[in-house]
Amino acid sequence: MLYFLIVLVLSSCIQSNSEFTNEEKQWLKENAEKIVIPFGYSAPPDAFYNENNQYTGLLVDFSAELEKTLNTDFQTKHIETWSKLLDFAEQSENFIIVGIARTSEREKFLRFTNSFLKIPYVIVTRKDAKIVNMNDLRNTSFCVTEDYAVKEYLKLHHPKLQANEVESDLSGLRAVSSGTYDAMLIGQINSTYLIEEEGLFNLKIAGESGYINRMAAAVSIKNPKLYEIVDKAVDQIPVSRQKEIYRKWIYNVPINISMKIVYAVLILSGITLFTILIMWLWLTNLRKQVYKATTIIRNNEKRYRSLIENSTDAIYILHRGKFTLVNKKLEDLFGYSQNELLHPDFDFLTMVAPEFRDKIKKYHQNILEYSKASQNIEFTGITKTNERLYLEVSVTFIELEDELAIQGIIHDITERKNKELELLKAKQQAEESDHLKSAFLANMSHEIRTPMNGILGFADLLKSQKYSTEEQLGFINIIQKSGERMLSTINSIIDISKIESGVETVHIDQVNIKQIMHDWYRFFLPEAEKKGLKFVLELPAITTEHLFSTDNYKINSIVNNLIKNALKFTKEGKITFGYSFSANGLEIFVRDTGMGIPENKQKSIFNYFVQADISTTRGYEGSGLGLSITKGYVEMLKGTIKMKSTLGEGTSFVVHLPVIQKPELETPPVKERSNAEIPSGKLKIIIAEDDNISATYLSLLVKGIAKTVLFATNGNDTIELIKSNPDTNVILMDMKMPGISGLEATRQIRKMNQDVFIIAQTAFAKDGYRVKTIEAGCNDFLLKPINKEELISILAERFASD
Repeated sequence: MLYFLIVLVLSSCIQSNSEFTNEEKQWLKENAEKIVIPFGYSAPPDAFYNENNQYTGLLVDFSAELEKTLNTDFQTKHIETWSKLLDFAEQSENFIIVGIARTSEREKFLRFTNSFLKIPYVIVTRKDAKIVNMNDLRNTSFCVTEDYAVKEYLKLHHPKLQANEVESDLSGLRAVSSGTYDAMLIGQINSTYLIEEEGLFNLKIAGESGYINRMAAAVSIKNPKLYEIVDKAVDQIPVSRQKEIYRKWIYNVPINISMKIVYAVLILSGITLFTILIMWLWLTNLRKQVYKATTIIRNNEKRYRSLIENSTDAIYILHRGKFTLVNKKLEDLFGYSQNELLHPDFDFLTMVAPEFRDKIKKYHQNILEYSKASQNIEFTGITKTNERLYLEVSVTFIELEDELAIQGIIHDITERKNKELELLKAKQQAEESDHLKSAFLANMSHEIRTPMNGILGFADLLKSQKYSTEEQLGFINIIQKSGERMLSTINSIIDISKIESGVETVHIDQVNIKQIMHDWYRFFLPEAEKKGLKFVLELPAITTEHLFSTDNYKINSIVNNLIKNALKFTKEGKITFGYSFSANGLEIFVRDTGMGIPENKQKSIFNYFVQADISTTRGYEGSGLGLSITKGYVEMLKGTIKMKSTLGEGTSFVVHLPVIQKPELETPPVKERSNAEIPSGKLKIIIAEDDNISATYLSLLVKGIAKTVLFATNGNDTIELIKSNPDTNVILMDMKMPGISGLEATRQIRKMNQDVFIIAQTAFAKDGYRVKTIEAGCNDFLLKPINKEELISILAERFASD
């Protein structure tokens, strides 16, 4: 096997701007005397002193050619060792090193030209050694020349191998020959020259190391002008002259031809003649063997091609920036045909996202330049249809047509990457939700404690006797308004919790949209006028009553919340609301000239815990859940809500509700309350209530009309009371009591008494629960907190005529 393989690096083309400028010529003329070429170390045949004590060698000739190209004679600085030469280069700036390999450490103080010579490193051992490759160096003692670039190669590609350092190539080979070391990593031409020159015939080149020493010229990183000149000069050395220098030192290596070799040649010649004489005897058999071997090779090639084509990963070979091989998976992955990919004009970088193209290009260059082992890198790919893919590529170098080429395997990691991004997004959303929920709880605390402060504070003031009757009535009014504000907050919390948990239900009935709009107009008009706002109701230009099948409670809540939101954030101008019918259903709109909503909050305005300003410095009272509740109710009614807003100009909301068929089971209609009076001291009433305060309050409400008031604190006591008092006229039944609930107690009472008038009192505010109470046997329904006028109206309707 031929071990010598030294590849001269030929520039693919000389750049059009490689001629020296007048400025560069002038600079070189002025600074030439300052510039030195450090030499003096011994590394034959690169650079050494011959038998006439003349400093010569391959790199010395390249140095002379460089001076000839620059038309300048530089000074030569004598430096004894390579290590000292590197120390000199690190501390100086006016020098040119001819024949040095690039390393990451040296790039800190040197700039390198294009390489002009490649020298493969080999493993040299004694002839009796069994070392043939780098893996065999484990658990052996081997050496390299001190401060040579091969040290970095070992560190990157064979980190487990520990090399000993010697002063020079010659001292290292002598140490291997004497048995001090088992092997040495050294340049191939250096080892061949020194083995023959020094007569170290017990040594041999055992194998390849995988490292190629790329020789270039280098100057100080602090001298950019000198670098530009030297870089051009290296490119201008004719290829013919480079080959001439190369042949001089490679093919003129001294060789000692012994008589044994002469005899071996003669014997070999005889054997060759004998082989020719007998060749015709086994030529036919040889042809059969060739055919058999060819068949095996073809079958192996088919299997190799089958493996590539059936691979689940995309595979390619890239030579000189062009595809020479692609498999079916790569075609499918990127959407290009094989003909498109293999076309000479196809640029593989079009398959790489723009932000990754420089990275991939540099990655390929590093693999080829430094012969690095396989590495993995993630990037974003672009398909023929501009779809973006998350990909991972593993790249290594191979030999192709006596040059290095890139072999790559691409794995599609889009699904994995998307899951990682989803997890990250979910984590961020969870953290944001946690933060906003904490802020929301702080806001709820404020919205509950603030009215409680009004209630408790002014209730405490009422205990004092030093305030006038008028002031005390003012205190009572404040307490009532604070209670209403706190009730509104609690209702909002209950509504949003039911929407979130999915327990909220829809109850469809025929509702009069026109009447609803008029009711809310009359309700909010005083508040709008108090703020100096124009409050406009726009109705369709028809006179008929507008009936629509929907949930009465929810559509009222939607209109209420949208108008309240407009009033809250509108300081001046106008609020307009109304509705219209279309073939697709009902459309409700609310427009204002208020402060508007910032663009960065418009997408999240309906989200729970995000929809409003929940900071401690916000200037508007309220839970901030109105729009969230509105959106939840709209979606439950199969509708949509849209918003347009301009900061400083105002906001408009449009709700579209589709037609929903009314179910057979209807919500019991709410009765008109009576204004009749009840004779005082007539009724026997049972108050079934487990809360003492609520029971006391109810007893005070019926004090003027009740003959007897009995109390029960749970369902069982209520049943026993009605058994012992069958003449009872009214039961005010709390639906939520310990033991038997109000609903169950009502069912059992109806089995024994059909005459008693039972009024359900509950904090459950939805029509669906009202249906349950009526089905259980209740005659009417009151929502806590109990309103005196409403209670008296119900009793008057039933008992005024008795």
